[in-house]
Amino acid sequence: MLAAAGRAPERAKPILEVNAGHALIAKLGHASGDEEERRDLAFLLLDEARIAEGEAPVDSRAFAERLERLMAKAWG
Repeated sequence: MLAAAGRAPERAKPILEVNAGHALIAKLGHASGDEEERRDLAFLLLDEARIAEGEAPVDSRAFAERLERLMAKAWG
């Protein structure tokens, strides 16, 4: 009824909890790549968390560019 009247309470913002013991987080902390690569990896992990929750990445173009850079580097 509140939503119909335009008075629905705001949805709580999700909280990203990072498990420092997770293999991907541990590898990110010890990544030997340059700063841009570590930043790309960190943002991809954040976007992956959003996608897992049913949301879209905040900036889908940046997501695609990061993914492309990392795939190009991996497949050399």
